[in-house]
Amino acid sequence: MTYTLGIDIGTTSTKVVVVDENYEVITSHSYANEADIVGVAQHKEQSVAKILSSLDRCMLGVRGDLGGSVERVHRIAICGQMHGCVLWDDYDITTTSNLVTWQDARCNEEFISSLPKSQHPISSGFGCATLFWLSRTTPNVLDKYNCCGTISDYVVTMLCGGKPIMTSHNAYSWGYFDCDSGEWERETLAEGNFPTQLLPHVVAPGSIGGHLTQDWYGVKRDTPVLAAMGDLQCSVRSCDIGVTEAVINVSTSAQISRISTRHQTSASVTSLPYFDDHELLTSPSLNGGAVFASYVTMMTSWTRQFAPDVTVDDVYTRIINVDEAETEMRFVPALFGERHDPQLRAALNNIGHCDVTIGSIGRAICRGIIQNLRDMFGVCGDDVTRIYVCGGAFNRNQLLRHEAAIVFSDKDLRFDKNCDAAYGATMVAVTS
Repeated sequence: MTYTLGIDIGTTSTKVVVVDENYEVITSHSYANEADIVGVAQHKEQSVAKILSSLDRCMLGVRGDLGGSVERVHRIAICGQMHGCVLWDDYDITTTSNLVTWQDARCNEEFISSLPKSQHPISSGFGCATLFWLSRTTPNVLDKYNCCGTISDYVVTMLCGGKPIMTSHNAYSWGYFDCDSGEWERETLAEGNFPTQLLPHVVAPGSIGGHLTQDWYGVKRDTPVLAAMGDLQCSVRSCDIGVTEAVINVSTSAQISRISTRHQTSASVTSLPYFDDHELLTSPSLNGGAVFASYVTMMTSWTRQFAPDVTVDDVYTRIINVDEAETEMRFVPALFGERHDPQLRAALNNIGHCDVTIGSIGRAICRGIIQNLRDMFGVCGDDVTRIYVCGGAFNRNQLLRHEAAIVFSDKDLRFDKNCDAAYGATMVAVTS
């Protein structure tokens, strides 16, 4: 019996799972990254070292659980947060920049409009937008490095050596990538004096990215490692959905997605590369669990002015009380704007005299997050009959689950599938 090891490097946490040949989970571990770097308000960066520390803790747990059986791992599949960019030096791979994440907002609308026109929209937080910004504002930073990629691309290179390899999942998420040709839009990028020499070679999802250069927590040297895939695509893959089924994923951000054989886009729906020449129609919202977390943080800060000993868990538990009375309040959850409309802002509307409890506002926020996904997906979801609901935000927040069932009361909602990006990555590896 051989094992496959899957890794998901997320925005807030890192997860590792080991499955056998029958897709049965043998063990899994997850740890918070706690990697955010506090700095300029619009700059969202994370410490690569802290993310790697979370990965190390996960792997220590796997080795502790499996003992000598860890040698049965015969393939490693990695996925992670897309869009973000980290730079490194292949002569000393420990020399890295901070990870500029998908949440980064330094590239304002004026800056984005100054970039060469791509065939696909580009936003702040996309890897190519970040590299344009660095090349124009701090070109000396780029002189320190000769490689770049997402954080998961970096981990593959760290384990396997050589130059970075990127799948079309991550390349498309960076912008200036043509899925039809499988190539970067180099001529367009060159118009803006983009550092094209940094761009990774792009391969199809499921391709081998390299082999371990040495034993790693008991996993043997020369074990193949797949090129890093997108966490969204792997989450959907784990659900093994049909043509009239969709997946809602709410973690830091939020998405609703379905598989399609045809290209179909709108302002709030994009068509992403998936697997086996299929596309993934998705409405990607910047406003997911991070919106609810911001509310919890705000209420904790306010409460501590009167009760200094109150904890975040105390506040969180009170807010997610599903017995809270029904409310007619409507919350627009655009706390972080949206890629298709960066100027959108959050709003709480239709407030009645009974709607002043932290629980009722919490309920409105949860419903707003889910309703926003339904509104963004629009007609793409009309013929969907079943929706699988997954993501870290649903694991603790029963109120969010409750509100999802209300917003999609006309659909068959399922919370019982193991919809998990790390698990989905192993499914790709087993079938590749």
